[in-house]
Amino acid sequence: MENRTVLIDICGTLFDSNTTLDFLDFLLCSRSYRLLRRMARSLPWRAFNRGFRRLTGRDPTREMLLRHLRGYTRQELATAAEAFYETCLAARIRPRLQEIVAEVKAAGYEPCLASATLDCIARTVARRWGIGRCCSSELDYDGDRCTGRLRRDLLGRKLEYLKEAGILPPFAMTVTDDRSDMPLLRLSERVLVVARRKRAARWRRALRKNRITRYQILCCH
Repeated sequence: MENRTVLIDICGTLFDSNTTLDFLDFLLCSRSYRLLRRMARSLPWRAFNRGFRRLTGRDPTREMLLRHLRGYTRQELATAAEAFYETCLAARIRPRLQEIVAEVKAAGYEPCLASATLDCIARTVARRWGIGRCCSSELDYDGDRCTGRLRRDLLGRKLEYLKEAGILPPFAMTVTDDRSDMPLLRLSERVLVVARRKRAARWRRALRKNRITRYQILCCH
């Protein structure tokens, strides 16, 4: 039986946004958060963070910044995610991706968001875009209060958690801008890459290296 699942990334794909970091910037205004955010933008720290993530699969910047969510309730974060969508994300939608999602649904395929963004953001996006299935990173809670940590992190581990959720390959298509999604691309009948024009050649080399031939690159600004 043909798999009708189309996996769709969120950050950099549906939106021109790193939704986790932009959400934190939208919500948090403490001096300690702003100082940490400034440090995280420095070239030495970015180089360290990139190397650490390459070696371990973990993102130290993300982990440190998320600690500032400690103490927020589920409802507070859900409400903030709705406001964040209205205030920030709605203006950063990639219009062509909106059309593609509509085409996918019209053709009888089942879109599924597969993103390492926070669950409160992913659920908001899923509801706004009329997408029924969603797999994302999940914040950890002690009772009703966020601990500032992740209970489940999809960063570089989407395939593992998709399988746990019963969303199994081969997938009809994967739509993404993230090269860490290569394990998903190798298991997809078709691939749609969203990339800035200057990165298209690098993507083509990576796809050829992984013997992926049925792909399209959608260049964006």
